[in-house]
Amino acid sequence: MAYLKKNVNMFLLLLFIIIIGGVAGLTTFYQTTYKDLSLNYEDQVAEIEKLLTDLNAERAKLNQTALQLNVKEEREEQLSKEYTDVKQEKEAVAQDLTSTKETLQETSALLQQKQEELKKAAYDLKVTSEALATAQREANEYREKAASYKANYDRCQRQLNELQNPQP
Repeated sequence: MAYLKKNVNMFLLLLFIIIIGGVAGLTTFYQTTYKDLSLNYEDQVAEIEKLLTDLNAERAKLNQTALQLNVKEEREEQLSKEYTDVKQEKEAVAQDLTSTKETLQETSALLQQKQEELKKAAYDLKVTSEALATAQREANEYREKAASYKANYDRCQRQLNELQNPQP
């Protein structure tokens, strides 16, 4: 009978060690996964902030170009008395307008590209958040299972104590 008790104790000790090792392994895995997700999230946020900064800079350039166009139109009105000057000024303004339109088209294309990148970043963030939520749910499930195993272990331990120390 003592040999059987020793084997049961060894089996329970081995089972307890395996459970602890499993929980420690899962904890390490989820901690590493969460760290990677967190770093990825921070990188995405930094990229979005950079895109917003670039967008604001391009917006400022566009406003400056529009202001320059207004100034040139005022000059054209002042010099309308002299025909040759008006003609030269008109050609200069026409060239600037074409350049501004090209710049505006390029800026619009860049804005659209950045908006698409922003949408992709938002989608990636959503997918990452969902994966994190799933990982957290799984971690909670494993915690619940561990608690259940511990309760079963405690119950078995009490029964073993009762069998070893029978009450008269």
